[in-house]
Amino acid sequence: MGVPSSVVPSGAHLWSQAGAGVTVHELSSGATVSGPVQLAHRPVGGAGNLAVSADGKRVFALGLDGVVAELNTSTLAESKAGDTKQPSGGLAVNATGSLVAVLHTTRQTVSLLDTGTKAVADIAGVLNPTSAVFSPDGGTLYVLCSGVSRIVAIDTAECAVVAQVTFGRGGNLLHLSHALAIAPDGGRLFVTGNITTESGHADFLVPVGTEKLTAVDYLEYHGDGATALAVGADGRFVHSLDRRGKVVVFDTEVGKQAVTLDLTGEFTAGTTDPGRTRFYLSHAGHGTIQVVDLAEATLAPSLTIDGTAAQAVVVVSDAAG
Repeated sequence: MGVPSSVVPSGAHLWSQAGAGVTVHELSSGATVSGPVQLAHRPVGGAGNLAVSADGKRVFALGLDGVVAELNTSTLAESKAGDTKQPSGGLAVNATGSLVAVLHTTRQTVSLLDTGTKAVADIAGVLNPTSAVFSPDGGTLYVLCSGVSRIVAIDTAECAVVAQVTFGRGGNLLHLSHALAIAPDGGRLFVTGNITTESGHADFLVPVGTEKLTAVDYLEYHGDGATALAVGADGRFVHSLDRRGKVVVFDTEVGKQAVTLDLTGEFTAGTTDPGRTRFYLSHAGHGTIQVVDLAEATLAPSLTIDGTAAQAVVVVSDAAG
């Protein structure tokens, strides 16, 4: 599989993926410290093919053929974590990396991969799965099914769908974007979408209670859907990366849009660090990484990474010993 070009030094780093190449960068400057290494399996395009566990210690890459690879965070050596044997479209990782979810959009299936035993369980009947997040304890996987305006909850022990909710108002479905985020305590999910009626078009952020999987509210805002969502460590601010090149910030304490951060150019993917202090946004056309302070809801200094625009970025807390 991939051959590492050097050993990654200790400390937190930004990892980027462009095509089949994965590169490691200094988190403070964006300078390259290792790579790129070439993935053995052709990766899924876009932001859904590279993921890190919530503790920031394990990194996984997804191939179009459904093979999941794990990348050693110290050497960048690639090993096969498992094979779902189906065309794939995205993945999610639980807090420790012991469980990986693979989304099969064209097969209407979600696979759960136990990275210890390499056992794969397929959950059928999940229509148009486009993104997913695990609960903090890993007991539930929440899957966003944007094409049918729905979130599905899967019990990861039983490997079965246990709840679902469909979004809409006044008889009109909420057309969901592909972004999904969960609060640090696991009490709420967040999605965005729009409703178009004869009287016009409206965009909404929807907080979703996880205890009964119900929409808490529909918060209208001025935007154009989200390509990425992030929630800070204290759970107060929700940051939505807008298709129009903005970050719309919601204050969940007051239940409304708080501020809009204007970006220079088009940013298409985003990730948070393990501590949920920063939101890292990758530019669609070149190597700029815009950084957002999640606690202050302000723009922080940007980074410049070598090479082409990153399709996906993740933050790794430290190199493996």
